[in-house]
Amino acid sequence: MGLGKTLTTLMFVLGTSHMARDFQRSDLSNPPVQCAATLIICPLATLSNWEKEIETHFRPGAIPYVVFHGRSRQGITREELSSSLVVLTTYEMIGPSGNPQHTNQLMIESLAMSWYQIVLDEAQ
Repeated sequence: MGLGKTLTTLMFVLGTSHMARDFQRSDLSNPPVQCAATLIICPLATLSNWEKEIETHFRPGAIPYVVFHGRSRQGITREELSSSLVVLTTYEMIGPSGNPQHTNQLMIESLAMSWYQIVLDEAQ
């Protein structure tokens, strides 16, 4: 803890943003959509830490991001996801994981998007 892994990861995302934009296709109607965003999957307990690091260490708008978690995720559009450099989410939001009660909910899996990069934060 405290070694700067989150900040280093965010610097890498920013440093590779030009390649991420090249990866992205402009046609958002045909799945899978190629998205320039780095999908960062973390435990709920560290989600706010990722947001804080972006807001503390980067000028506003330098790393456009969206938080895909909770009820507010229902209002997020593909365009918003595709125009972001970072999409923050939790392991619970990936997919139904065999739970039939969650199959009708909007999850990362149901978006049918190809992410430029995926970061798995397993926070100890």
